[in-house]
Amino acid sequence: MKALKKSVSLLLALIMLMSACCAFASAASDIKVNVRIEGINDKLFYGNVTVPSGATVLDAIKQADSVSSKIKVTVKNGAYGAYVTAVNNEKEKTFGGYDGWNYRVNGVDPSVSMDKYKVKSGAKIILYYGDPYGKGMQYPVADTSMLAAGYLSFKSTDTVYRADGTTKTTESIITGYILEWGLGNGATVDLYPDENGLVYIDKEFLTKGEHSVQIIKTDDSGMPLVLRFAPDYMINVTEIADEKSDNPTINAIYEMRDFIEQIIAFIKELVNVFQNIKIDI
Repeated sequence: MKALKKSVSLLLALIMLMSACCAFASAASDIKVNVRIEGINDKLFYGNVTVPSGATVLDAIKQADSVSSKIKVTVKNGAYGAYVTAVNNEKEKTFGGYDGWNYRVNGVDPSVSMDKYKVKSGAKIILYYGDPYGKGMQYPVADTSMLAAGYLSFKSTDTVYRADGTTKTTESIITGYILEWGLGNGATVDLYPDENGLVYIDKEFLTKGEHSVQIIKTDDSGMPLVLRFAPDYMINVTEIADEKSDNPTINAIYEMRDFIEQIIAFIKELVNVFQNIKIDI
């Protein structure tokens, strides 16, 4: 009887050990990926989700749906694979064209459907609403080379689709956008670029440290034409050009900016003088 009890105890211990090993192996095979869902007017989801190793982009998006009560993702199977038709009440073809839900992984547009693209640990997935194959979509990268002098611009690597179906990749400057520049206290100020896409940040708004940044551009109907930045995206101002700087280019730009501001002030004063002159005939 004692031998039987000992055998049963050993068997139970073995079962428990195997269960623990299986649970550990399962947990070890899970991976974390970042999912961001950008709707027509605002971010709908942003966070990390846990999925099994070998999971697809679609699996990650469905997992985001399951952990958040604020989004409902609708998926449809098509001739080329699964795709998202709606998130909440934001449905494809809202604007009557080829607009709808598209995805990127680590800054790249995959050439396969989301149910066929397997993700790796740490992958950054963006599901966004737009019309990249019709009206176009731009993906901003900040050019901070002249930030110390108060100037900021954004570039985008764009894929142009020719009539014969071939593509051409070009780098272009983004124009016609609204820049929401963080002031460091939770408040923001809206800034507008010139015709060349260069936005000037006034001295009172340009302070050292991290500033939240958001870029917005839509067509007349309200459809996004630029992919917004993540809500925690920051630009760090490490240098502000005063009278002197170690960078001669920044010095030249700074001096030219002050010179132009002086000319503008002079012209305004001159206009005021002429307006106050009374000519008797």
